[in-house]
Amino acid sequence: MFLRFGTMILLESSDKSSVLQKYLSDHDEGIIALSVELSDLSKAQRIAESASGMKMDIHDGTYGRSFLLSPDVTHGVWLEMFQK
Repeated sequence: MFLRFGTMILLESSDKSSVLQKYLSDHDEGIIALSVELSDLSKAQRIAESASGMKMDIHDGTYGRSFLLSPDVTHGVWLEMFQK
């Protein structure tokens, strides 16, 4: 297996009541989200739903079809799983 590293995006919130602004006000710095490209989104969705006991809806995201895992199940970061 090999990992391919891509792009890092730095965010600044323009909406003082957004999820991002709340995170930034609670932390000095850190990672808020990760996007991971998969070869089989449907299989990952089934595994994530089984492990979390939560429904994961697939939507069209910035990088392609994707679903999100919330910080509640990933120990603190948003995790976007996507397939181009």
